[in-house]
Amino acid sequence: MRIRSKNQKAILSILFASGIVNSQLPAASENSASTDSAIQQLATNPQMKPEVRAYYLLRLASCYLTDTPKRVVEGQFTNVRSNDWTFSTSEKWVKLLTAFEETSRTQSIEAKNDDYRTLADVAIQKAMNELGKSSDAVPKLHMYLIASNLCQKIGNKEGELKCKKILEATIEASERNASTDEDQLIAVSSILTSMANNIIPVRIPDLDPKKNPWAQEPRVKQFTEKEFAESEKLKRRSVALADRLSPDSHERRKAHRDFALWYSALRKPQLAEKEKQILFKLVGSNDDDVLYARPAGCGHVTWWQKPKQVGIMGCGMG
Repeated sequence: MRIRSKNQKAILSILFASGIVNSQLPAASENSASTDSAIQQLATNPQMKPEVRAYYLLRLASCYLTDTPKRVVEGQFTNVRSNDWTFSTSEKWVKLLTAFEETSRTQSIEAKNDDYRTLADVAIQKAMNELGKSSDAVPKLHMYLIASNLCQKIGNKEGELKCKKILEATIEASERNASTDEDQLIAVSSILTSMANNIIPVRIPDLDPKKNPWAQEPRVKQFTEKEFAESEKLKRRSVALADRLSPDSHERRKAHRDFALWYSALRKPQLAEKEKQILFKLVGSNDDDVLYARPAGCGHVTWWQKPKQVGIMGCGMG
């Protein structure tokens, strides 16, 4: 299959990561199932949780907005098998959906056929129905943001507004309610960060780019003071929710760590230093090394420790 654009490359890279594109699926040229059938199969798959069905439906909708041939899309999404490992933790969900959020935000509509836009709309609506059944707050909120972005792309103002209202109501309720549980605080804090990234996209690496060649320095587009103020306000709301977690909470520490590095990327050194000092108090260390995770073997990382405290051990996998 020839990949014709950056949009297609970005989308397919996430399809591979989430297990949609793999050797178990039939070749696109051999699959004669209709697009409607692909949507229906995903929406009614009893082996998937509602949020997983919603994820694949939104991914399908995204693919229809490219100029990917219809038969290729059908071949990749018909009889798809869910990889439970991919969706096993909130952290894995966030990494996967953050990449998807960026795609949904920057994606241009390349499909020349209006039918594709209609099919994308159907898939989005089916996904939103599934999100209404989900109780997993982290992927649920992130996918409402993705659905909002995709609705905006296809001109579905009603769908876009519905998603935004759900997000706003959930966020405001969590901020008002002093008894909001930990999972909800983490989920809402995470989605506020993503909303801030919708305004000024900044990808903060886990590993130190100066010490790890595969980690990239944050790249920041030009932004206005208005954009900075709006994005910063969302980030502050995110951190305020994280501060309701315990001092040893990974999510609370990482919220301040990411905020400090966000300020640094935007060349706001004084504000970055303030956030860094808050992190140091939470961690109990004044060493800049705690700002970055450290490789711990077999693809794992260790947070909040100095180099001498981290040992890389073999996992027996060769």
